[in-house]
Amino acid sequence: MKRKLRSAEAGMTLIEIMFAAGIGGTALAMMFSSLMTISLVGEIAVDRALVITQLDSVIEEMRDMTEEEILAWQPPKLEDGPGTVNMVFALAYGDDGTAFWLPKNIHAQTEAEASVLTVNLPNPTEIRVIYVWLDDKGRFYWIDTSTRIGF
Repeated sequence: MKRKLRSAEAGMTLIEIMFAAGIGGTALAMMFSSLMTISLVGEIAVDRALVITQLDSVIEEMRDMTEEEILAWQPPKLEDGPGTVNMVFALAYGDDGTAFWLPKNIHAQTEAEASVLTVNLPNPTEIRVIYVWLDDKGRFYWIDTSTRIGF
C-alpha cells in the first residue's frame, strides 16, 4: 500500500475558509447596519413631513391677524407631534430687523416700560416659526419656516 504525498498547499484550506468567512461576516454586518440606517432615515423623513404640515397650518392661522394679534399670539401646544417633547416658537421681526419672541408683552404699567415695550412691525412683517422635537431615543431635531404677513 502506497501513501500519497500531500502537495505544498494542502494545509492552507482551513485558513482560506476562515478568511472567507470573516470577509462574509463583515459584509453581512455592513449590510445590516445600512438597512438600519435606511430605516432610521425613513422614520425621520416621516416625522419631518408631519412637522412641515403642522408648521404650514400655524403659518396659515397667522396670515389674517392684525399687528396686535400677532404680537399677542401664543404658539400652540402640540400634543400630536412626532416626538416625546414637541415645542413651537415664533419670532416677529421689527422695523430695524430686531427679532421679538412671540407673544410679546406689550402691556406696560408705566411710561418707562411703554417706551421699552414699543414694537413697530413693518407691513408686511416677517414671521419665523420654529418647531423643535425630541424623539424617544433622545435625539433632538428642529425645522423652521418663515413668511411675510401683511396687516
